[in-house]
Amino acid sequence: MTIRKQLARGVALVALACVTPVLHAQDAKGRAFDAAVMNYTLTMPKVEAWAKAGVESARALRARKTPPPDPEREAKTIDEMAAQFDAVPEMRRAIRKAGLSTKEYALLGMVIMQVQMFDAIAGADPTVKLPYNMNPANLAFARANKAALAQKFRALQEATVGQ
Repeated sequence: MTIRKQLARGVALVALACVTPVLHAQDAKGRAFDAAVMNYTLTMPKVEAWAKAGVESARALRARKTPPPDPEREAKTIDEMAAQFDAVPEMRRAIRKAGLSTKEYALLGMVIMQVQMFDAIAGADPTVKLPYNMNPANLAFARANKAALAQKFRALQEATVGQ
């Protein structure tokens, strides 16, 4: 493996570890996070709702006259992420309009990010093992729907330009 590939793999593995911040967590919050991520199964209607909420949130935040409030601290749980989304009325409205709770929106984002990052790592190194808290069905879903997911991510990226 070239140094460039090793570096890319190392960076990706560090990023994947950040997505699942509590490896083999011993505390209740870490175990709850792992269980939520492991037990969530992606579906196209849920991914579409997540993307729609993200696009609408980005548009609403761009139109806002003042910046949204900065969170007092970094969210470390799904509930804390949901509370931060709830604190921004434009985000809360966009997420609910898409048919999601802010908690499910946060969880979807984490699961989607985890599976996308792992798939990128596995593309460079097929011997890499699934994280212990990754639902294998989500990886199969992402691979089977790669083009549709790429289209959703492009729409999100376009909506966030200028923020």
